[in-house]
Amino acid sequence: MLKFGEWTSLFAYADRDAQITAQGSQIRAAFRDRKYTVVKLLQPVEGIQADHFYRIRYRAHSENMRWDVLYIWQDATGIELSKGYLQNEERLTSPANAAKLIIEVLLTGKGEGSFELSDLHLQDEGPYQPRNVKVCAVAYELLNKDLAALPFEENVALNLREIDAVAHLNPDVIVLTECAFQTSEKVTVPGVTTPNRLDDPHMNALCRKAKEYHCYIVTSLRLVDEDGVLHNSAILIDRQGNIQGVSHKTHLTINEKERGLELGQEFPVFDTDFGKIGMLVCWEHFFPEAVRTLALKGAEMIFVPTHGFRLNRAATRALENGVYLVTAHIRGDRTVVLDPDGRVLADGTEKDYAFAQVDLNKRTFVQYLSCSSWGDAHSIYLNERRPELYFR
Repeated sequence: MLKFGEWTSLFAYADRDAQITAQGSQIRAAFRDRKYTVVKLLQPVEGIQADHFYRIRYRAHSENMRWDVLYIWQDATGIELSKGYLQNEERLTSPANAAKLIIEVLLTGKGEGSFELSDLHLQDEGPYQPRNVKVCAVAYELLNKDLAALPFEENVALNLREIDAVAHLNPDVIVLTECAFQTSEKVTVPGVTTPNRLDDPHMNALCRKAKEYHCYIVTSLRLVDEDGVLHNSAILIDRQGNIQGVSHKTHLTINEKERGLELGQEFPVFDTDFGKIGMLVCWEHFFPEAVRTLALKGAEMIFVPTHGFRLNRAATRALENGVYLVTAHIRGDRTVVLDPDGRVLADGTEKDYAFAQVDLNKRTFVQYLSCSSWGDAHSIYLNERRPELYFR
């Protein structure tokens, strides 16, 4: 049974005028000093079990005072194992060797300010359970090694056969490359490929494959809308064969703009039965803000159908946001599954597809990331942003 201990108050500057009342699940604080004031309040929690899920809930309100609620996991000897931020309703996982939990409330301010915290509650949600997802990113050259130009109908058929070729892996998600039906399409006018509509027979065939193999399919296609305007669009098809989401490419190359493609206007995030995902098309992931926006919206895994790729860039995008990032390229060696630390879990060098099973409940911790022990990359980077300072 969980039991909260007494609060301890620590002042970074001993001479500051601050009033602190902390008892049980309540904190009241008031700063009166014109100088910068920092107060750390610590509360131990007894009855913690290792490898368990815990849900934290609280209410907080402040006036002219910055505040953070943090966790500190310790082993039986009191050594800090990891440290990070806690938002209301957030779930945290106790490490395998955790024996103690300390909740920290960090208050900072200058001048008069106040803070109130109430209804602090921690609930044990049971032993750790993985949330496994099997991902398969397919390179276009899987069944077209020479990248031979094919008529549109044959190109569509090739992509459908590529889905068949990896279906034995029972993936939860299959990712195809950028403009999959237009890649290496044999065209009569340079740069002019055959567009798709969301309800055309070729799209319907792709949806039937998702339903047949009971998997999500992510790709990008050259779409034409009801006004005849062209888009390069990421498509999400669900396990039932329905088009769940479309995301128009927001960052277009010069050539795409010259050919009449219209810029997308948002970065949507989609709920799947395994978690929240985002989609970017090629050039979009060259921009840090695109991946960051999806991460801020809650995306745990980002799929990137692409014709452009550099491993160091893609790895940086995963690393700086603490998210999984999956690319599907024309070439196998540029088709990868990256973990939240930017490490390659799988690539398509040998088989022209990259297959990996990942656990979305498993957090990625990095040593000395903002703290003296181990920090959760996703949480640290997003919580320590200073958007009010950034140039727009």
